[in-house]
Amino acid sequence: AKAQYEAADVRIQEKELENFTQNYAVVAKLSSFFAMIAYSVLTMTPKWTNTAKNSQARRFFLYTFLAIAISFHMLAMVVSSWCMIFGPSLAIRGPPGAMIRAVRGLQQEEVFTHTTFALGMIFLVLAAVMLAFVKLQFVVAVTVAILLLFWLSITLQWFLTRSRRTFSIDNKKDYTTGNEEDDENYKNKRRNKNKNFSNTQVQRTLRDLES
Repeated sequence: AKAQYEAADVRIQEKELENFTQNYAVVAKLSSFFAMIAYSVLTMTPKWTNTAKNSQARRFFLYTFLAIAISFHMLAMVVSSWCMIFGPSLAIRGPPGAMIRAVRGLQQEEVFTHTTFALGMIFLVLAAVMLAFVKLQFVVAVTVAILLLFWLSITLQWFLTRSRRTFSIDNKKDYTTGNEEDDENYKNKRRNKNKNFSNTQVQRTLRDLES
């Protein structure tokens, strides 16, 4: 039974490693895409640049926000790429226990990559606001700025107050439905399931993991 539990634990760690690697691949792809967009705006030479009536301060903030956005997105892309390379390499080629170390390392770096990606998106939106003030008339630019900043505030509020709380993992708590009666039924079923857990069910779980 102990060997079966250890084998199941290794398979779970393999799935965690695969899950983190896929997440890092998404972050790296999106970061490179947004960095390319910011770089294209930074290097463009449109016809309206010489004729537009705008101050040097607006252009200064535009190019500054673009440079910061590129830096954060490039950092997120580089860290994600390194994690995709060195994480699985450590898990496969490392000594006994390297799988756990690789999974924990990927989990720790996930917060950093998400933070840098979010900062890159924030400065990219701020650069879009400044681009509106550089390119468009003042009234239109203010309208565009209000819409972009409103979208940014809603996105940040949802990310910080709902998504992180909804999908956060707390092993000390049961995940409930919000209804007290349903929650109590769920807890009772879980207790009964834990009491009736047998070696036959362990073998069935192992077969499901292998498939």
